[in-house]
Amino acid sequence: MPSPGAGTGWKRFSTWPPRGARQERLSLAADGTLSSSPSAATTRGFTVNTETTPASPDEKLTFQTRPRQGDLVLAGEVTAKVRAAFTATDGNIAVIVEDVAPDGTSNRITQGWLKASHRFGHDRAVPVRPGTVYDLDIRTWPTHYRLSAGHSLRVTISSDDYPEIDSDAPAGQVSLRLGRGGTEIRLTTYEDNR
Repeated sequence: MPSPGAGTGWKRFSTWPPRGARQERLSLAADGTLSSSPSAATTRGFTVNTETTPASPDEKLTFQTRPRQGDLVLAGEVTAKVRAAFTATDGNIAVIVEDVAPDGTSNRITQGWLKASHRFGHDRAVPVRPGTVYDLDIRTWPTHYRLSAGHSLRVTISSDDYPEIDSDAPAGQVSLRLGRGGTEIRLTTYEDNR
């Protein structure tokens, strides 16, 4: 992927993800942190208001790692297992993954979206029961990206990704389960010393 994050030129792999790639899991915490150590189980929510564009601060939740000690190479999909309940009869979940530089500037790495009623596939919609907690697997576009030392990984969860997709979700509240047993981000990483 072009800079930032490109490293030194293109590489060819015989398999994708590359041999030696491994899975890492990051847990989302109520304080907005993203780490490999799950915190206590809790719930945080955001409102869904399709009238406001772009999303106001209460229409999304953001989680971020501490600055990296060394480079982290993402090589494949970033997936999110989102545990969520909706007050409405349907809902959208958008997951945006970004690289945050030490000066606070950010660069989008990848994104993915899922309508809750399509959690079993797009052939037929399955109704959402308000108040029921659902496990939603959101897959992002595969990527090969270097998160440099000193940078942080940020994940934003909302019900839209304007202007990429408009939210057609009914107004209401989305509650995310966080911490132990809750929503988590799965990274495919690869050791690459440039």
